[in-house]
Amino acid sequence: MVTYMEKVCRSVKSRRELIRRLEEVIGKNDILESRLEKTKLLARERSRDAKGSWKLLQTIFDKMPMGMMLVEGSQMNIVQMSRHGLAMFELTEKQVRNLPFSEFAKLMSVRQYGCVSNMKPEDSTVYKACIYGEVTNNKEVEMHLHSGKSIVITVSSTPLKHTGKVIGSITCWKDITVCKSQKEQLHIIVEKLRKSVSGVIQAMTRVTETRDPYTAGHQSKVAELATTIAHEMKLSESVCEAVNMAATLHDIGKIYVPAEILSRPGTLSELEYGIIKTHPKEGYNILKEIEFPWPIATITLQHHERWNGSGYPDGLSGNDILLEARIIAVADAVEAMTFHRPYKNVVGLDCALKHIAAESGKLYDPRIVNTTLAMFKDGKFKFKE
Repeated sequence: MVTYMEKVCRSVKSRRELIRRLEEVIGKNDILESRLEKTKLLARERSRDAKGSWKLLQTIFDKMPMGMMLVEGSQMNIVQMSRHGLAMFELTEKQVRNLPFSEFAKLMSVRQYGCVSNMKPEDSTVYKACIYGEVTNNKEVEMHLHSGKSIVITVSSTPLKHTGKVIGSITCWKDITVCKSQKEQLHIIVEKLRKSVSGVIQAMTRVTETRDPYTAGHQSKVAELATTIAHEMKLSESVCEAVNMAATLHDIGKIYVPAEILSRPGTLSELEYGIIKTHPKEGYNILKEIEFPWPIATITLQHHERWNGSGYPDGLSGNDILLEARIIAVADAVEAMTFHRPYKNVVGLDCALKHIAAESGKLYDPRIVNTTLAMFKDGKFKFKE
């Protein structure tokens, strides 16, 4: 085979030209050698940078007060797991370094449940991040470790991308076992307090109703109807609770009304009716010093206000009346007309519904009236005898 140098020698026509050609070849070699040296130097620098970056990454992982895991490649191999993460899962670095995530899932399945099938890699936040590029935040997971210890963690996974392509993911998790336990204990305490408050409220309503036997159960019936209306209007659970509690207490002020007025048959005089009309204000005075989570005292004060401003005690109108009070006003009117009172004739449920329909937009909030009429028409509510 003819070498490049032989071709050069054959093609030259003089010694001078040969020398010039040789100098060109040597010059090119010098350039190539220089470039090669520069490339080697750059590679060494990049290697040092990579090692420095890796050490920095390890330092960051180990300084974080949570579990962290770096996964890369289509095989989803575990590149790094923080010491906090290893400690939480009771693992060693040797066990997880370069371990495919599918194998890690099997390992954790055995530790969690005693069988591999109970922890599927495709259900994990890591899989969703690496394969679908999905971000998952604070997914709550309960872990049962090899030692028998149970922990509750929140897991967040984020995909890592290069030039738009997912090349791995980083996952963080935090042990919330203590916080979860405290939250559950707090929930138990709150439920006990709620039952205690409910018991006190029921006792207060019984005191009122013992002075007025004809309205015994009136407040509980109003509360039942008003709460159902609130639910049917798709109001928040908090508002529904406020409606229920305020409706249960809405006539508490009648404790200051003489029993002979409440139970006397026949039409009330203007003076007697004026005394009865003081009960919203008296109820407000009783409840205003109690720290409820909702404005129960104000709702009680306003339950006889009317949509067109013709109610009492302050003549409020429209949306100036609290929504909860407007709901109780409709429920109170329906219940009062449906059941017996000594000072007024009972007209029955059908007449009560016709009344609120006729007074919709006048005495009562139209939206609440429409909801109430639809409930009874569809059979979604029925008074308990």
